[in-house]
Amino acid sequence: TGTLELSDPISIPISLELIGGIINNDENLLTFPSGSFVTGGSNSSHVNGRIRKVGNTTFTYPFGNDGFYAPLTTSALGGAATQHFTGRYFHVNPDDVPYNRNSKEASLGIINECEYWEFVNTNSTAIPTLTMTWSSDRTCPIDDFNEFVVTQWNGTQWIDLGQASLSGDANSGSVRNSPVSPLPSPS
Repeated sequence: TGTLELSDPISIPISLELIGGIINNDENLLTFPSGSFVTGGSNSSHVNGRIRKVGNTTFTYPFGNDGFYAPLTTSALGGAATQHFTGRYFHVNPDDVPYNRNSKEASLGIINECEYWEFVNTNSTAIPTLTMTWSSDRTCPIDDFNEFVVTQWNGTQWIDLGQASLSGDANSGSVRNSPVSPLPSPS
């Protein structure tokens, strides 16, 4: 239990078991090399900071922020085991960043006003399928969870990445996209 403050980037060579306590690493990259994995994760045990996963297998990023666990899972990618994606979860209104919630494709309804993930391609040609989660204690508004889709900020507006599958109810669940375009790469 408690908090582990990372002041330097670190790599987890084999596995990380999250059973109690929060890892605060802010922008000090926590890297999971190819073949490494994570077990566990909860509101009381997650990574509050930037995570990179190297490899081509399914991986659940143990994101969290502000006492909330918000995992994001990527599909197996195929291809080189050296490819990687990097991300972070924020429990804040995306308008504050600013990622204007009103700037969106016509197919989109309400953009979540309480949270967002940053997730970028940092070395890959693959287009992953993303599974994102919601929970009534952190996600707002939940008017109709059946309308949840995965979205992406393209630099000027939110774009619709669709809903290939949906599970759960108004209290918690997950939504998976149908990849339609590559994830952004940092400039």
